[in-house]
Amino acid sequence: MQTNIIDDIGAAIGTAATLRLLALFGGTRLYVPEHIGADHPIALALGLAPARLLAEHFGREQLDLPDGEDFHRLRRVRCVAGLLRGGAAQRDVAMMVGISTKQVGRYRAEAEGLGLLPLVFEGKGE
Repeated sequence: MQTNIIDDIGAAIGTAATLRLLALFGGTRLYVPEHIGADHPIALALGLAPARLLAEHFGREQLDLPDGEDFHRLRRVRCVAGLLRGGAAQRDVAMMVGISTKQVGRYRAEAEGLGLLPLVFEGKGE
C-alpha cells in the first residue's frame, strides 16, 4: 500500500509539478519508467526536469495517483462559503454553482466546521 504518496512525490519533484501530475494523471495507475525522454507523456506534462526527477525517485514503479476529488470538493466548499458570506441566498448559490440547495446546506455546514463561515451564520434565503 502506498502511504503519503503525494508527500513523497512532492518532496521529489516539487509542489507545482506534483499538482500538475495529479491534475493530468490523477485517478490512474501511472507507470514511471526508469528513464524519461523529452517526448514521453510525463515529460510533456511536467517538463523534462521534473519528469526526470520523478523517474530518479520512482523509476520502474506503478504509482496509484489519487483522483483529487477531495481537493475539488473543498474548492466547492470554499466557493459556496464565499458566496454565502457575500450575501447570496442559498437557492442562488445552488444555481450559480450548479448544485442542489440541499448540497449547499451540506457545504455550508462543512465550511462552518472548517472555520470558513461563522457557526451562527445569518444568510439570506434560509
